[in-house]
Amino acid sequence: METAKTNHSIRIRPIQISELGKAKEILDAGYGEAPGRENELKRLSRIQSEGWFFACRGQEPVGIGGAILYDRFAYIGMMAVLPAYQRQGYGRAIFEHILDWLREQGCMTYLLDATPAGAALYRQYHFTELEFARQYICHQPQGQTHPSPKVDLITEDRIPELVAFDQQYFGANRERLLRVYFADYPHRFLVKRDSNGKIRGFLIAQPQRPGPYVACSVEDAADLLEAALTLNFEGEINVIAPAANRYAEDLFQQYGFQFLRALPHMGWGLLPSPCQRQFIYGQTSFALG
Repeated sequence: METAKTNHSIRIRPIQISELGKAKEILDAGYGEAPGRENELKRLSRIQSEGWFFACRGQEPVGIGGAILYDRFAYIGMMAVLPAYQRQGYGRAIFEHILDWLREQGCMTYLLDATPAGAALYRQYHFTELEFARQYICHQPQGQTHPSPKVDLITEDRIPELVAFDQQYFGANRERLLRVYFADYPHRFLVKRDSNGKIRGFLIAQPQRPGPYVACSVEDAADLLEAALTLNFEGEINVIAPAANRYAEDLFQQYGFQFLRALPHMGWGLLPSPCQRQFIYGQTSFALG
């Protein structure tokens, strides 16, 4: 699908897998370089290859954006425009294209985490602030870290059980995402069970970020985090926790994390969101929720 928006020099087209290097270049220019971004983009294309778009000046990509479509809502992210082309309609054009694409898929609930600049644009499309996504960073974990006997690695045959657990709290089925992350991080995919073997939480210890990270209680979350912090991480560790989770900040501070920033968590459509964010301790990313 390719559409021309208000300015005829702006064209929106899907991103091809062979163009992920260009996508990374635009994101790096918009947000600064981040470790692991190239692999994150490759993973994203495996989870959902469609729904990610370039805004082009002629044939040259200068902006990017897209959405991942879950069964009950979509999460919009990766919105960025090269600095030299900002405030020229590229961001607006690609955002309108994403909304059109989502409507064509029959999706009528959209969520996103907005930068301050982006929030001003999204309000013009009647997105409302629901709460905040709070980011914490840790240079050196503190406190006692040990693998809890109640925390183990998930096995592939138990993924359907995990998907059902996650769906209760995330509010949508994200089996595709969880299977891709399991394929990449089978030795960093932690699960907490009670004495009867019932799942109480899980955490995927990405090399730079714990997430997705969901737990029934702060005690379950602490067991998972302690087990995760025994693993090696690449550089500083950052985690994105919903402000709706009133236990997350104290938990992260206990283990040496410091608050970095809060971004508006916004929504449009059939609200309230089905996501029970008070049980989410770590998002997968800003783009994936």
